[in-house]
Amino acid sequence: MKGLLLKDFYLLRRYGRFYVVMLAVYTVIAFFAKNSGFITGVNVSLFSLLPFTIMSQDQGCHWTGYAFTTPVSRKTAAVEKYVMVLFVWAVGLVLTLAIGTVTYLIDPENFPWVDNLGTAVGMTVMIFINNSITIPAILKFGPEKGRLFMMGALIIPLMGIIAVIEYIPAFMGMYGLVLGVVGVLILMFVGSMRLSVHICENLEET
Repeated sequence: MKGLLLKDFYLLRRYGRFYVVMLAVYTVIAFFAKNSGFITGVNVSLFSLLPFTIMSQDQGCHWTGYAFTTPVSRKTAAVEKYVMVLFVWAVGLVLTLAIGTVTYLIDPENFPWVDNLGTAVGMTVMIFINNSITIPAILKFGPEKGRLFMMGALIIPLMGIIAVIEYIPAFMGMYGLVLGVVGVLILMFVGSMRLSVHICENLEET
């Protein structure tokens, strides 16, 4: 798995520089516009789509089929994608909190700390839901059809938020809600990983 992670790391480094520059530019724009929600949208979009970009590159050059001809097991090749997602999430979380801290210290009135935490939570939810759906879809159907699943994955969190607001009983409280969301994300992520392993083990070498 180390070799697979290094391959993805080099790709992440290549695209990550561009993403970081974009994030910095949009953060400056949001700061002068005094709009913390703008940072949230850009941050969530960039980091939730980055793993999809890497996998699309793999599929475009038929990397998956080549990987299956190497001594690396198909299970390892599938699980590595989820390790990559965890890495992207960790980097995104650190950058999110760092940017939030700086903007809060400079202008606490327009960039309250609660908004920064909201950005981190939103990014976490989007990364895990989006990639739990799109990774097995890309492995099974390829990047073009996988993009359609990705679009659906972007809608699901919005529907979930509406459901939470409208239907979750008040007696659960904030801690119960947080535990419930974390539990759902973990179940989706683990279930998606098992599905991807099953898909890879049954794919033909192409």
